[in-house]
Amino acid sequence: EYRPQGWTPGIWEAPNPPYGARIRYWLLSEDEELALRISDPTGRTLRELEAPGEVGFNEVFWDLRLVEDDAAGEPMDPGPRVMPGTYIVELETGPDIVQTEVMVRLDPRVEMARRPMMARHLAMLESYRLSGPVAQAEDVLQAAADELEAGESTLRARETDEADRLADDFAALRAEVAELEDELDDVSDGAGVWRRIEAFTAPPTADDLFRLERAWERVPDVIERVNGLADRVVDLLVRGVYAAPVVPDLGAPVPAPNRGG
Repeated sequence: EYRPQGWTPGIWEAPNPPYGARIRYWLLSEDEELALRISDPTGRTLRELEAPGEVGFNEVFWDLRLVEDDAAGEPMDPGPRVMPGTYIVELETGPDIVQTEVMVRLDPRVEMARRPMMARHLAMLESYRLSGPVAQAEDVLQAAADELEAGESTLRARETDEADRLADDFAALRAEVAELEDELDDVSDGAGVWRRIEAFTAPPTADDLFRLERAWERVPDVIERVNGLADRVVDLLVRGVYAAPVVPDLGAPVPAPNRGG
């Protein structure tokens, strides 16, 4: 992208258009229940897009990325771009459903056979499927650290013997949170390797595959320990700081990652 200096005379510039497939539709009436989906030729939904339901002309861009659900059935953040091929755009407005096709083409400057392209895509998907649970585990550990700090401060402000009695318990759990944060950071680099693979039009390297395999071997165990730690943090805070029925919220238990989708 050319970026001329602000004072360069005689140069016209404009922002680049949004990346992806342009989807346009016309509505005769306002529709708050509008649904816009992208699916593959088998009918499997790859993405549900936020779509305006205003009267008249509407436009949405699909960035060609898919979204999968985690093991708990919740959609993760957008993941890798789809493979070249034909995809179905489905617009649902009440009882009416309109479909059209979108053709995603490989960059004509790229030469890559279908088999290595598929291997690349599958490696990215395996990495992406780790990313959601890993992000959730990071959030739970941060919430646990915050709740422990706030709870201990509250307890000490009361100036009772309970603060001294539970000091070792708080210290032990804070240390365990820090240890799990370091361990999760160490073993979960495979959860982000799909972004590195996507940055190059080539099959995954041996190092990419090694990091991915190591993450799948070790991340599920760390996630299980994160969930156990969260339960113990809540138990300590309920016993020592909060009166029932107040229970600190560290988020839902982190679902185990599903390698096969």
